[in-house]
Amino acid sequence: MIEISDRAAELAAFQEVIAGALAGHSAVIRITGPAATGKTELANAFTALITQPMLVLRATALPSQPPVPFSVVNQLTNEHADAETAEAMAPLAKSLEELQSYHFSDAESSTRSRNGVHDAFNALCRAFPKAASRHPTVVVVDDIQHADDESLSLLHSLVRNLQAIGCILIVTESGPVNPRVESLRAEMLRHPGFRNIRIGRLSREGVAHMVGTAPGLSDGTAIDRAWYDLSGGNPLLVRALLQDYKQSSDSAVIAGDTFKAAVASCVTRCDAATRRVLHALAVLGDDYSPQELRELTHLDEKSVTDALASLTEAGLVRDGQFGHEAVRSAVADSMDPESRAKMHRSAAEMLSHDTPVTGSQTIRTATHLLTIDPMPDTWALNALENAAKQSIAMDDMPFAYKCLLHAVRGCQDQPRADQLTVRLAEVEQDIDPVGAQRHLDALGRAICAGHLDNEQTAVAIRHLARHGYHNEARAGLARLTGAYEQVTRVWAAGTYPALADPQVPNATLSKFWTVGSMPSEFATDDDGSEPLPAQTYRDTITSLAMALRGDPPKAVRQLAEHSLQQCLVVESCPASAVYAIEALVYIDHVDEAVSWHEAFMRRINNRRRYLITAMAWIRAEMAMRKGNPAEAIAYADTSRTEAAGWGAIAVVGRAVTIQANIEMDRHHIAQEQLRTLLPSKALESRYGLHYLYARARYHLAADQSFTALHDLLKCGQMMRDWRMDVPTLVPWRSAAAEAYVSMGQLAKARALADEQMEMPGGQTYRIRGISLRAKAATTVLSERAALLRAAISDLQQAGDQIELARAYADLGHACQRSGQSSQARWAMRHAAELARQHHAHALYQDLQMTKGFPSFRPAGKTLSEAEHNVAKLAARGFTNREIADQLFITKSTVEQHLTKIYRKLKVSGRKDIVRNLSANSD
Repeated sequence: MIEISDRAAELAAFQEVIAGALAGHSAVIRITGPAATGKTELANAFTALITQPMLVLRATALPSQPPVPFSVVNQLTNEHADAETAEAMAPLAKSLEELQSYHFSDAESSTRSRNGVHDAFNALCRAFPKAASRHPTVVVVDDIQHADDESLSLLHSLVRNLQAIGCILIVTESGPVNPRVESLRAEMLRHPGFRNIRIGRLSREGVAHMVGTAPGLSDGTAIDRAWYDLSGGNPLLVRALLQDYKQSSDSAVIAGDTFKAAVASCVTRCDAATRRVLHALAVLGDDYSPQELRELTHLDEKSVTDALASLTEAGLVRDGQFGHEAVRSAVADSMDPESRAKMHRSAAEMLSHDTPVTGSQTIRTATHLLTIDPMPDTWALNALENAAKQSIAMDDMPFAYKCLLHAVRGCQDQPRADQLTVRLAEVEQDIDPVGAQRHLDALGRAICAGHLDNEQTAVAIRHLARHGYHNEARAGLARLTGAYEQVTRVWAAGTYPALADPQVPNATLSKFWTVGSMPSEFATDDDGSEPLPAQTYRDTITSLAMALRGDPPKAVRQLAEHSLQQCLVVESCPASAVYAIEALVYIDHVDEAVSWHEAFMRRINNRRRYLITAMAWIRAEMAMRKGNPAEAIAYADTSRTEAAGWGAIAVVGRAVTIQANIEMDRHHIAQEQLRTLLPSKALESRYGLHYLYARARYHLAADQSFTALHDLLKCGQMMRDWRMDVPTLVPWRSAAAEAYVSMGQLAKARALADEQMEMPGGQTYRIRGISLRAKAATTVLSERAALLRAAISDLQQAGDQIELARAYADLGHACQRSGQSSQARWAMRHAAELARQHHAHALYQDLQMTKGFPSFRPAGKTLSEAEHNVAKLAARGFTNREIADQLFITKSTVEQHLTKIYRKLKVSGRKDIVRNLSANSD
């Protein structure tokens, strides 16, 4: 048995009581305190101190409604394992049997029966002290507050006669004062040998001592504050924690099954009122008011206060709240499921009827409703939907998802269920894009059934279009009216242009690109003004439309940044902010786009997976436009681009990954990306244009000009058909010009380069620089350097480091062919340095292979020609087997060469070889 802590004084006093009993002196000991604080254990510890022969009678009063007559006395007289005690109590047992025969007689109403009960009861009252007087006796009654009236009367008689018989009576009592025990309590107080011992929870030191002296624990057991925090100083809970600790392989204290059972035992030992308060606390949680606690328990203020005081003494509650979540959870688990659900429903109804209803009350109401199945009534659906809206505004998408999912499952009205499903799909898309796909069929059916209003239909269209359900999305577009129709068609024309109805003439569709005709009244607030979320959505879509149409960059930037500023005001940080950031990217204002991206990433909740991933892919596109392929790959994250469920927007990440790996001379990775299947109908979206361009760049790098040209011309035709043929979106003409040059069709190449500069957006620094470089390749040698210097000037302003490196490389080639050797070396060094700094390994390797470019010859020890050949291939990322195949040597020879290369260059691996190639080439 675990040693009792903090009880030394009580144990010493009881030894004096024992000595007095053996000398013929009686005593009454009353041990009080909250449930499960060690009263029974202390009573047992008292009896364990008895070393002389004494008769020990034990009984435990159990709570029952109504109390069973004579249940305590029956335990004292009949339930004895040893023969000596049974013999001593035999007369008392006989008297009790006679009394019970009268008490349970069917003829109780007769005068004879009443007289018999009276006589038998008096006989038992005389017999009980007499039986106790024959031997030194200790009577222990646990939980006296639950004792039946008949047993209390007999104990009352025993106390009255104690002085004459030299007996010790020990009773334990907890909870509020029970009026039925009051008479016995008064009699005990009058006894000269009365002692009252108040038991509370253990101190921190007491818990530490109890744990530290427990058998079976290693000397290295850490006794930290967690033992006290979990147990609250309750000895029963400390013992349970010790049991769980011994059975666990964990080095830290845990609240296991034994702990949960011990908490349940504490709950059972509480009186009805205290137990009701305990259950209410488990249901309400920490955020409650005293009035709510009284209303939920149907108790008055004094009863609730007394119950909280008792629970605090027991270590279960601190400052009106559970001391630890594990205790709250165990109390909740101990409740009957039906009773728990009933109390949650009562709490939800109570909170929903409070006025005024605050945002926090809405969330609390929903928290209770989430535990109820099936859904009670319509009011509960409304409460869950309101809580979902509140959670979205607070950027708590997971809780909004739980509310909407529960509402959908509990809704019996199909139109209402369809409307809730739209919201559910929208929220789930943000936190679990893969899981959100399960709603697509339901959304299509809801549109066809006409169950959705304009706003809900617009949301469903976006979700359906994203995953290639274009027929269903077109059906939704046909049902829209007014402002929602116009704005949704503008969104579709700019993001999923294939949704346009082929039967609608272009002249009719063109009005949706006329920004000035777009109405502002999605809906109005009570004062007639437009709600801010609706306004920001309209403005972000409009800014993207303007960028794709080729409107003046200044106007696009002004509206995009205005809408982004408004988005920051909206608490939920709307996903439509992506459109305005894309607008800035598509007018080549990449630096501004990066700043806004960073501002939003600081605000976005990390649980919003879809929005975070979409922002990452857009950020990867920005990195590519700045000529930073390594950074682009880090943002694109290949694993995300391969994940199902993201829809067409995933193609942006795929396209960036392909382009970046081409620049970094990792063609095998780019090839793997090209072999991966695309999301359904992805090429029928604006994002598909990025993919076609990236695929064409791959074919150009592989000297497959005809295949590349096919993709580029297809991309250009789609952009013209969709009325978004702006080079700042995808500069397909300059890439096609590159293909034509390789095929010897210089006139076509020159025409495309000139046309690109004449297009809307063609005069941005980046596009003009790219176009001038493409045009330079089509001109005579004498004119080429001037065009390339102009391209360099523009690209320096634009900040596209890889395109700038290419322009320098082309200038170096042109100067070299013109006999300007020093100018050629100067230009090539600039190109090589830019390529090296920005991980453009393919370009850097091409420069190294250029005739006249300074060969790699490191300072100090010189590599042999064989070692130099191996070093160049290793720097390009070839494996040992691939190098062996290229140079027609064995793999073992390659390994030997690499060992010598590392030693001579004083490097530790392949990644350092390319830096040495660059550093020793200038």
